[in-house]
Parts: sequence; C-alpha cells; structure tokens
Amino acid sequence: MRFHWGKTLLFVAVVVAIFAAIDAAHFASSKATLARYRAQLLARGEKLKMTEIAVAPSTNEEFIAARQVLSRSGLITSPALIVDLTKYIAPGKARVAWRGELDLGVFPTGTNTTAPTWESFISQAERTEPGLRNVREALDNCPPDIGWKWQDDFASITNWPGRTFVRDRYFAQALYNAAIVDLRESNLDAGITNLHALVMLTRLNRNEPVLVSQMIRIAITQSALSTTWETLQAPGWDEPRLTALQRDLEQMSFIDGLEMSFEAERAFGQARMTKLRNSSFAEMSSMLSPILSSPQSSVGYSGPPLLDGLSRAVMSTWQNKVIPAAYRASSINEDELFQLKTYTKTLDAVRLLKQGHPWPEVATALTNATHEMEETLRKDAFGRLIVSRAAIPNFERAVLIEAQTETRRNLAIAAIAIKRFQLTHGTAPPSLAALAPQFLATVPVDPMSSKPLCYHSNPDGSFALYSTGQDGVDDGGDATPPKTGGKPGLWEGRDAVWPMAATPEEQAAEDGAHVHSMAMTK
Repeated sequence: MRFHWGKTLLFVAVVVAIFAAIDAAHFASSKATLARYRAQLLARGEKLKMTEIAVAPSTNEEFIAARQVLSRSGLITSPALIVDLTKYIAPGKARVAWRGELDLGVFPTGTNTTAPTWESFISQAERTEPGLRNVREALDNCPPDIGWKWQDDFASITNWPGRTFVRDRYFAQALYNAAIVDLRESNLDAGITNLHALVMLTRLNRNEPVLVSQMIRIAITQSALSTTWETLQAPGWDEPRLTALQRDLEQMSFIDGLEMSFEAERAFGQARMTKLRNSSFAEMSSMLSPILSSPQSSVGYSGPPLLDGLSRAVMSTWQNKVIPAAYRASSINEDELFQLKTYTKTLDAVRLLKQGHPWPEVATALTNATHEMEETLRKDAFGRLIVSRAAIPNFERAVLIEAQTETRRNLAIAAIAIKRFQLTHGTAPPSLAALAPQFLATVPVDPMSSKPLCYHSNPDGSFALYSTGQDGVDDGGDATPPKTGGKPGLWEGRDAVWPMAATPEEQAAEDGAHVHSMAMTK
C-alpha cells in the first residue's frame, strides 16, 4: 500500500484551516462579549482605568518633607526583640505585656542564647529612640500618598518607586516596643505619644491604590489596636487623654481604601491585557514567560529536566513563541472577560460590607465568587486563562481581615467610651446606649452582624463587650472556642470578646509556666 504524501498534507491543511476558522469565529464572538460587558460596567459608573482611580500626588510642603524623612535608609532597623501583645491566656482574658515577665513574639535562636531580660529590651528601645523621634515628628504630618504620577500603561504599574513595606513594619514594631517600655516604667504620657504615632502610621499613604499597601495599613492597625488595649490597662488615665485616643481611633478608615485598591487591581488587569494586545511579539513573550514557567501554569513545562538539547529548544519554542501567539490569537478575550467578572464580583462583595450588610452575607458572596473562579480555572483544561490563573489574588482573605480589623476598632472605641463613663460615674454603663451622646455620637456597629456591638454589665462591676463573631450569632459573650481544647483568642471564640486583663496572680502563674516551658525546650 502506497502512502500518498500529497493527500495527507492536503488533509492536514484542511483540518488546520477548519480549526483556524472555528477559532477565528470564537475570537470574534468573545471579543464582542467582552465589549458588551465592559460597556455594562461603564454604564453603571465603574472605573476601569488607573487614571480614574489614583489620587493626584500631594504638593503640600509638609507632606513632602515628612515623606523624605520617612524614606531615609537606616532610620529604624529591625528590632531584634519584639514583644508579644495582647496574648490570650484563657477565653476572654489576656496577659498585660508590660507587667510580669518579658514575653516575646519571636524568641531568639542559638545554642548559647540566654533569655532576654527587661533590661536588654529597654536598652534596645533606648537605642531606637533617636530614630523614633524623627519618625514621630514626620507622622504628625502623615503623607496621604507616595507621589506617583500615574500613566495608564503597564510600565508604570510594574516599575513604581513605591514605599518600603519592610521599613514601615520596622517603624510599627519599634513604636509598640517603645510604648510597652514606657508603660513598664509608668510613663503613661510617653506611651500615649508612641501609641498616637503608631495610629498615625496607619494613615501613611492612605490614598495609595495598591492592594498590598492597604493590607500593610491594616496589619499596622492590628498592632495599634493591640497596643491600645495594653495602654488602657495602665493607671493614670483621665478624660482628656481618653478623649484624644478615642478621636484618633475614630478617624481611622479602611473600607474606602480597600474598595479603591480592588478597583485598582481590576484596572491593573485592564492595563496588563492592553499591553499584551499591543506589544511586540518579543515583549509579549517576555511578559508571559514567568507565568508559563510557574507551578500554577497548566500550559508551561514543569516536568523533570530535559537533557536533550533539541527537546529543550522545542519546549522553549513552544512555551515562548507558540503559546503566546496562540493565546493572543484565540483566548485573550476570554481571559480578560474572566478577570473583569471576577474582580467585579469581589468588588460587589466589598461594597456590601461598606453598605452595612452583615458579614455572613458578605462572606457568602465572596465564597460564591471564589468557588466560581476556582471551578472555571479547574475546567480550563487547555490553559486558555493564562494570566487570570497567576494574577488574581486571594480577595476573600483580604476582605475578612478588613472586616475583623474594623470590628476590633469599633470594640476599642466602645471600650474607651466605657472607661470614660466609669471615670465620670464610678461604675460601668448599664448599656452602650447610655454612652450616647456624651461619650459616643452613636453606638458603634458590629460589622459581623450589622447591629450595634453587644454588651452587658455584671453585678461585680465588670462588663462584657463583644462582637457576634463571623457567624453573626450572639452567643451571650461566650469567648470559648467551639472545639474542645482550642487555643483562645479574639476570633477563636464563639463570640469575639474584648478581653479583660489577667489579674497579677493569673499572669504570674502563666509566666511561670511559660518560663518552665522555654527551659524544657533548650
């Protein structure tokens, strides 16, 4: 039987032509679908360009001067010793970091390392003080942005000068370490000064439309709220000091920044896809190469090393030339549409939170969006959604952290107002409603339930202040974890309870057990 090369080649050409025609029709259809969806978003007022989102850089001379101070290299270095704040020792009860034994969040390692003492911790704070003095002064004129001049192209997104997140973390650690030392030495005013600077640090670059920047702000806020709890346990508070601290916390704001950063993520995606469409073949291959070679990619080569030089060349051609060309010719519209829909569904969930919907409703919307995204990616057997697979971050976790931080902030504001009431009346208020309007303009809302925070006073003069926790159900202020033997913490209990301070005796017993445990591990 003779093999007819001519007929075979003709058959292959016909098959290729048929597939090309099908793909061309699919490309045209997906392009029209993408255009319709974009038009729908624009009609409802959505911002799809960074130039519509980014705030113009400030020209305020004090802001510019403060930014220059805060950008100095070596102003604050990484603290070797970092104190552990608001450490729970039982459900609804935490140890006071500045009282009793020194308890560190990270214990120094090394075979000859001895346990750090308060003396070494205080000495570290003293060495940091000259730099912190400059930080505190600069934070009194906290810059709202970093001065980017946005261009709506891919280069300005990837090559931004940016802030140094590591340096911001050093500032926060040094400030709360210093506050704990101040409280240890019974210097309340100095502790309040460092706490105020830490709160101001949460406002640094607050107009920056980048998700990671907003998440850094929220992380610093969690440290500030832990330091707030520690500071409130100190004696010597009066009405002016409490009022100033309450005002600081009331001026914090995160939900708008989170919404803006999610809009920016969507706009980044648009700029990225525009760049992919309009770039040269070499530029496009360069942009896709890190994605295709990542473990998340379903189309790049991730098997054992290829030893044969020809095989390597073939795989390189496939990964760096064939796939990028096929992607732009066939599936780039689908990929962009998928990104737009995923970002928008997440934004809709963020806006539910902003509008005051209870967390379980917001969580359901986020879970549905995440599940739909993951299911679509799982079914993407041919790897058409190349960029989406690598570019879409974990939005669900980011929104949860924001909701938890906002809840904790409202708890702190209510706790300060309760302390002000106690100073005036000598007893805890009968209800949170009794705090308004003298101590609170309105009772803070619990984002978890969308109702006022929960509260009840006890016959012994103490009180329970709490959020319902993530399930939105009021369990009466039950701080015990649902699972037997679960580790206590603010979000580990059935309700998220503002902790009471451990008594000196309880803390001494806990410190003794901790020291014994550390000795046994050496």
